[in-house]
Amino acid sequence: MPAGGRPIAAGPRPGPAPAPQPRAAPVTPAPVLPPAAVAPPPPVRVGEQSPSGTEIKEVRERAGMTQLELARRVGRSRSFIALVEQGRRRASEEDLQRLREVLGL
Repeated sequence: MPAGGRPIAAGPRPGPAPAPQPRAAPVTPAPVLPPAAVAPPPPVRVGEQSPSGTEIKEVRERAGMTQLELARRVGRSRSFIALVEQGRRRASEEDLQRLREVLGL
């Protein structure tokens, strides 16, 4: 016991140093890309009107075609054809061109 009558507190014993933790790789931000070029809408042809969904349905039915048959010939899904016929979806110019070709419009 040292002078003063108090015992010396034993601290943690020095041991091997803890292994260094691997450092995480620095995070690099994603590159900022320029906005994609958007093609302008195709010009409106004078005198050429897009067929309405009702017209598409009438012509399809007169041709004795089901929605599925028309969809397969146009390269779209049956549900897409149904939505166009109901007026709940607009067909693109490319789709309209295919519909005109298949239905003879």
